[in-house]
Amino acid sequence: MISIRFEIRLKEPLLATAVEGDPNSSVSLPYIPGSLIRGALVSRYLRSHSTADLATDPQARRLFFNGETCFLNGYPADDGDKRALPTPASWYKEKGSGDEFTAYDLSLEKPDEEAISHPVQVAKPFCTLDDDGVATLYEPRKQITIHTQRDRVLGRATEGSGAIFQYEALAAGQTFIGFVLCSGDETANAVVQLFQEGDIFMGGSRSAGYGMVEIKAQTLKGKWREAPNQEMETIQAGDIFSLTLLSNAILRDGNGHYTGFLTPEILQTGLGVSLTLLDDYTFSHSGIVGGFNRKWGLPLPQVPVARAGSIYTFCAESDIPVDKLQSLLDNGIGERRAEGFGRVALHWNQSESVDVRDPVRGHLPPVKLDESSKSVPLARRMANHILRLDLDAQLTARVNKLRLKGDIKNNQLSTIRILVRGARLSGDVQPILDRLKGMKVENAGRDRVPRD
Repeated sequence: MISIRFEIRLKEPLLATAVEGDPNSSVSLPYIPGSLIRGALVSRYLRSHSTADLATDPQARRLFFNGETCFLNGYPADDGDKRALPTPASWYKEKGSGDEFTAYDLSLEKPDEEAISHPVQVAKPFCTLDDDGVATLYEPRKQITIHTQRDRVLGRATEGSGAIFQYEALAAGQTFIGFVLCSGDETANAVVQLFQEGDIFMGGSRSAGYGMVEIKAQTLKGKWREAPNQEMETIQAGDIFSLTLLSNAILRDGNGHYTGFLTPEILQTGLGVSLTLLDDYTFSHSGIVGGFNRKWGLPLPQVPVARAGSIYTFCAESDIPVDKLQSLLDNGIGERRAEGFGRVALHWNQSESVDVRDPVRGHLPPVKLDESSKSVPLARRMANHILRLDLDAQLTARVNKLRLKGDIKNNQLSTIRILVRGARLSGDVQPILDRLKGMKVENAGRDRVPRD
């Protein structure tokens, strides 16, 4: 397989609609689906190739439809241009922990109650894991825009056409990284040429200021692994191994029904060995996925999926050779794999606990304003207001940790309140300090100790 790495920078908000939310609104997925990327390249291909039906074009089928080319999802990029991956569903932290904490992987070992007495799942959707085992969490930034339906003829809202709806889209300025897996050099060259044609539109509401992106692509040399730290050695009979879903997986059970859970029967069909699922060390989530076929002009059926980040732990009843494992990682599992579904990782994280850095909410470039712009005073007022709110919150948290000792009289508290009100108007706190120094220690109780 030949890997093509591409970067997508959003010039406008992007609306990759998910199957959720209010019927009168659209909520974007926190990533760019592979189906969206494939659809954008199909549009470019049609502009340069005159064909009545792509299904009858051999080159188009090889590029887009027969599974030889897979378009993986675009996930957020970190500061070092590294592609983030879905946060494992087995990562839990202590309830009430701050921005920097220790996450425990419950799929490997159950921690003692002294380490984590009130576990809650790590909620951020994406993460990166460096060589030292330190994780950084990511959540793409979104923006909410209110729209009003307008009459197509009059160009304004009317009594019969004036519904209010909102879009929750991926905010402009962010960068996402994805990959395209190709079966040969000829296919890879054709895909790279489609990428190298400047800006492109994708997603919904393109005529309303959504969907313009800039794409850069390059072919990678050497062997590529979607997730780091994947051990590629034969799994012996009786060994325990875990699979992490790096994207949603569309699966069917033995009766042909869609299911949102990866059962041993589904996996052992490709591996050719019997497996036993370890329920206590399996953490999975399910969801619903749909889509839209622009050729037909019809929505795709909504089916249950096993969600990205789910971890399944199995015990092998016989040996699993390396070539079977490599085929599983290269090809994935389930249906619609050409659109990025069904990607898996083997033994991705092997640390029972992971140190998590301060979570990052979207990576946006710094904004530079012209000093002569009329927006500068407004931006300064907004920044000052945000800073004051942050300081007030920190001051309140600090005061709540203090405790006064001594018999404090009501008239003393009343005097201090009056001085504080005056200091808020004048900005002079010296009268408060003078009054506190003049109070009797046994009554005022100036000795303060933190609460336990």
